[in-house]
This record gives sequence, C-alpha cells and structure tokens, in this order.
Amino acid sequence: VVASLILVYFDSDRISCYGYLSSSAVRVRHPYVGISKQSRDFNRLSTSPITLTRRHSTSEVITERHTNQDDDGDDNNNALISITVPPFYKNDDNEENPNDDTDNNSYPSVLHKIHIQTNFLTPQEAATCLEHATQFAMSTGKWNQPDTDRHETYSTCDFPIEESKNLVSYLEDIQFQDRMFTQLSNLYGIDTEDMSFEDFFCANYEARANDDDDHDDHSINNNRDGATMDRLEAHRDGSLLSFTVVLTPPEQFEGGGTFFDALRDMTPSTPEEESVLYAPAGAVRVQNAGDSVMHCGKLLHGGDVVTSGTRTVLVGFVDIAAGCHRKGVLAKACRDFGRMDVAAIRYRRQCEKTKQPDGQKEKKGWAMRSQRWLPSNSKSCIRGYIPAFPSVTHRADPDYQRRRKLEAEDFLLRNILLPPDERVRTVPQLPLELFGGELPAEFFGEDGGEITFL
Repeated sequence: VVASLILVYFDSDRISCYGYLSSSAVRVRHPYVGISKQSRDFNRLSTSPITLTRRHSTSEVITERHTNQDDDGDDNNNALISITVPPFYKNDDNEENPNDDTDNNSYPSVLHKIHIQTNFLTPQEAATCLEHATQFAMSTGKWNQPDTDRHETYSTCDFPIEESKNLVSYLEDIQFQDRMFTQLSNLYGIDTEDMSFEDFFCANYEARANDDDDHDDHSINNNRDGATMDRLEAHRDGSLLSFTVVLTPPEQFEGGGTFFDALRDMTPSTPEEESVLYAPAGAVRVQNAGDSVMHCGKLLHGGDVVTSGTRTVLVGFVDIAAGCHRKGVLAKACRDFGRMDVAAIRYRRQCEKTKQPDGQKEKKGWAMRSQRWLPSNSKSCIRGYIPAFPSVTHRADPDYQRRRKLEAEDFLLRNILLPPDERVRTVPQLPLELFGGELPAEFFGEDGGEITFL
C-alpha cells in the first residue's frame, strides 16, 4: 500500500495532491533493501501511464543536526571536519560548445567536500552494531570470503544489512537512515526524498599474517586466496554519494581508512585535517568508533591497508534521483575515463607486438587487419602496417593518465548536480483508480499546468 489516504482537488491551473506520492513511502517500509526492491514494489502498482512531476523550490537546506547522547544523557562531541578536493579541471573548451549549460567555474562545489563526522554513532551504538554484525558474520561465514556475486569487479568480504534481522532492527531503533540522510542533505544540499539506498552492507578488513606485499600499492586487491581482505583497490562507486561508518575501536587495528587519489600528496592545512588525513597516500582515518566519512562516490577511492587487527565498517551507497542530475555530465566523464583505459590497453598491445628477444632491437611496428572485428568503413578499421607511435607511450604514462582522470573527475564534481531551482522529481506511476478515473485535459490548463506537492 503506497498510502493510506490520497486527497485530490482541482482548480483552473493546478492539481494539489496530499499523501505519499514518492518512493519515500516504500523506503520507510524497506529502509535497507536497496533500490532494486523498491522498484519491484512500485512496479506492482504502476499500471497507469500517468507521471507526476515536481519542480523543487529554492528553500534553504535544513541546518539542524542530530545530537548524539551517551547513556547519561550528556551530549557527545560531534565535530565535523571537511576536506576540499583540490581543483584539476582546466576550463578551456566553453567556446567550442556555446550551447553547453555546464558550470565549469563552480569550484568548489558541494561534491568537492569530503566530510568526517565524529561520533555520528555513539560508542555504545557502534559497539552494539559491531556485536550484531560479528554474530551474524560468524554464523554465516560472510567475512571469510569475498562476495563476488554482489560486487563482482571490486569484491569485498561483506554482507547486505538486510540479511541480518538483528542489525536491521537495531538500526531502525536508532533511526540510522533518517540521521544519515538528514546529515547528507545538510552537507550536500539534496532533499532527503531524492535519496535512496543503492546498497548498504557491512564489510570487514583483516590484516594478513607475514604479509610481504607493498602496503603503499593500492592497485592490489589483496584477497588472492579467496578468503579475508586487508584492503580494497581504487574504484568509483555506482552511487553519487557514499558513506562509511567505522564500528571497530581504533585501538583494535592499525592502518586502514579510505584513501582518495585526489588527496594524494596533499598537505593538511589545518590541525583538524592533520588529525585525519595521512599523506602521501591521501588516506582519511577516523579517530573513534562511530565516526563517519561522507563523500561523492565518483571520487576515485579505496580501502587503505589494515596492517594489524580487524576493521569493520558500515558502507552505504546513496543514489540520487535522476531529476537532480545534469544530463550528459556522467556520460562525458565516463567517456574520458574510458579513453584513458583504452590508451593503457593500446600501449600494452603495442609493447606485446614490438617486443623482441633479449639483445635484439624492438620492432618499429606490426601488421594489423582489424576488419575481422570492425566494419570496413569504420575509421577504426586498420589494414596494413602500424608504427609504434610515441604518442601511445605518452598517453599511457601513469602521471599523464592520473592527471587526465582527475580532470574528468573534477568536471563531474562541478557539473553533475543541477542547481536546486532546476531540479525535477519524477514520481513513480500510480494507478488512475487512486484519482477516481481519468484526469480531464482541462484540469492541466493551456500550458500543461502545474502539480504542487504540499
């Protein structure tokens, strides 16, 4: 049931609807199940072609924050530390596309901020979550092997929160979702009704015994034996916003944290930044169990190496409604990321083809007949001799690759979010029976009318 009651009245140019007309009604019922189940629940009801839209107002973001209290009722110290990602994008192509509505000068945007909230959960709340999570993981073996079904590319030793009934029940009791979504709304200026969980899980990092690997090498996802993991290689999340809440007290492990490629070699500028930012890896390490790290999921990041002990965290991927996104920005950034990946593959292929036995001079090129895989009229179709271009080596240089990807990342951070007054929310389709039948065209006015949500 989407809502217990929907009242509709009409006037000459407006339809005003009272009731639950957004997916938040489903999120209240299933707060931790992810967007796929929300979609399935709504699809059962969506039998009508009607779609309702709303344009957001320019109202100020709520600035109230949740205040944690300890068992004695005293307020804990809820400090907020914010780190701004440095600029990398060079705004040099606006003249080529006068119809481009991107705002490349909007630095820093809200998405350039990485926020560390101390005591987001109280020590007691973090300890209780850790207890429920550990009991469930020990009984199911979830932390003994990576979950390659849910996280195929970057597999982690974790379990979905929804699988642990005790943990779900406790998170509901402490209003975890409301607290987290309100905090994200305050920090990033996004309506909580435009947020939904894409994924919410509990992951565990465990140090390796007699590990001789390079602890500074973040290109390794060190779960070779298919068992525990001590790090997670650099990646981008599928969601626009992400968060991590540490459950394990820091005295029980060493290392760990979330590293960000954009913060690599960044020197902390304040005592607060110095307390959480560890150079040169660009790793953010919190100081207390219950502290949270919130950031844009499109920032290249990963799990820094745990060198001793175990580190357990709650991780959430928070999806943002499409009506908040500027069209084409994510596609452009992905295209630029992909071009660099292709350049690296092209270089490896060139090395394979030009390599000679020891003592012999490398080949200057090789023959290619790509018409076997590509249409003959394609510009990418090549027949004949291919020289070993110096430009291929240049584009595969690690420093060049990193700089170009950071430029694309910065472009995305500046432009992916529409201004609040331009955001549109599309409400899932609802059966016309809820409105008593078909809606006459005259109710929408000459210009299509407006639907106002009160």
